[in-house]
Amino acid sequence: KPNGVFILDCSLYPEHVTAIIDVITEGTPFQAIKESSTKIKLTKPKITDELRQTLKRKIKQLGNNAIDSIRNHRNAADASIRGSGISRDVSTVLMDTVHSIFLQNQAICKELIKEKEKNIESDLIKG
Repeated sequence: KPNGVFILDCSLYPEHVTAIIDVITEGTPFQAIKESSTKIKLTKPKITDELRQTLKRKIKQLGNNAIDSIRNHRNAADASIRGSGISRDVSTVLMDTVHSIFLQNQAICKELIKEKEKNIESDLIKG
């Protein structure tokens, strides 16, 4: 096949071909076309500056969504600890631990966002 063209064999899940195409075309810049009842042809798009900027925005959005989700879990854990009836000293230690884990995961998400944005700008994805 020519560069940038891939055939995805879905013979194990032929009933999901349409759903797979929907996910690929919604979440990626690839063009997905049903070749047969079990095969999908994927075509890598030409990477333009506009597409690169769109991908960077999507990366930032997904990363921020992950951070928000982690924050929501931290808040739920804090509320659970506060409402558990355990001593204040123990609850303070638990909440500090939860907050520390949140900060670690937040830093990981931010680092991944920077790394993926850099990948988009690199020669690996250009052209």
